[in-house]
Amino acid sequence: MLEVKNRKFKTIFTGQWFRKRTCIFMSLLLLSSLLSGCSHKKRQYPEDIAMSQGERIMAFIQNNDSAGLAGLFSEYARNSSDLQKEAADLINFIDGTVVSYGDVSRSSMKGQAKYGEYRKIYYFHIDDIRTDSSKQYKIFYTFYISNIEEDIYNGLIAVEVADQSKYTDEYGYSPDGIKDIGDWDFNI
Repeated sequence: MLEVKNRKFKTIFTGQWFRKRTCIFMSLLLLSSLLSGCSHKKRQYPEDIAMSQGERIMAFIQNNDSAGLAGLFSEYARNSSDLQKEAADLINFIDGTVVSYGDVSRSSMKGQAKYGEYRKIYYFHIDDIRTDSSKQYKIFYTFYISNIEEDIYNGLIAVEVADQSKYTDEYGYSPDGIKDIGDWDFNI
């Protein structure tokens, strides 16, 4: 009797019926995995978002677009000062038109995470900014990001342009060699 059951078992799992069902199941599984893969959004990491702001800052400076530059700032920063005027002053601080600039580099980062929420502040700089008037500058910027959508601090917090000709190893930048906007004292 045991031998008959085993034969029946082998017949069910090796027969044509089982192969058709398996083939249909595998085809549906493959199709669903392909379709779900097409709609998958690429994840953006906080550091990548913060770093991309450097390219946007440079684009707005190169195009003399103070409104665009002011628009990068967080809601908090936009509400706390006349950011568009300050952005225009920052762009005008640069003597000439930017013809080239170096890479965006992260200086540091600090953050905190609690109960599934995170808050991070990134500090970046852009070196070797050259203008058509043979001046050289460096830009520093601070970007805050959290995974809390209604956080009014999300966005650019501060930008500083430094004239490299006004820098000494002994004293750093002279007061007339720096133009900044935003809140450099912002902390989480």
